[in-house]
Amino acid sequence: MSGSPKYKRITAVIDKYTAEMFGEDAEETPLDFLCVWLESGRTMIDLAETVAKDLGEIVYAAQISQMGRKLEAAGQAEAAGPPAGQAEAAGPRGRKSRIDQARRWGAMSLAEQSLGFLDKATPKTARLAEARAKGRQWLAERFDPERFGTKQAPTTQVNLNLSGQHLAAFAQLTQLRLTQPEAQSDAIAPAIEQPAEVLSIEPASSSTTEQ
Repeated sequence: MSGSPKYKRITAVIDKYTAEMFGEDAEETPLDFLCVWLESGRTMIDLAETVAKDLGEIVYAAQISQMGRKLEAAGQAEAAGPPAGQAEAAGPRGRKSRIDQARRWGAMSLAEQSLGFLDKATPKTARLAEARAKGRQWLAERFDPERFGTKQAPTTQVNLNLSGQHLAAFAQLTQLRLTQPEAQSDAIAPAIEQPAEVLSIEPASSSTTEQ
């Protein structure tokens, strides 16, 4: 697709957007434009729809994503190595993915948008506003789970640990029974060999009988 006429038309539109955002003589690249787009809480689907309107033809979000990956790979190939202090989320060639980072930063914009929908809702639009807010909250959780994700209660881990200890103890007891059967027989034998007490009844004396 990268060499097809349609791909060239898409990149030409993105170049136009970049110039409109940063200026004709700016040093920013189409990748910078794409990152700013994602940081503002907009998606690849939004951009595909915007480009489609300019071109007058269907543009898929997957095509925009592929273009972004190629732009990022080209930028990483030109760089000598990751900047100092940039150690998180290494991407291709050991560099952090700028697109992934832009999505994480965009999670806050998505969360703010969800609040905006709810604040502006009216009784007639409340259900639609709630649905749109939940959709953006879901995206925010996926893009930045450390900040917006749901954390599990610590009791779950404790229960798992207790169950593991119980199973370990049962396994040790079973192993002992299989490997040391003589220990059980030695403990049971004295109880079997011990004679039982017999209740004896003495016959009555002759003097008692005569009476």
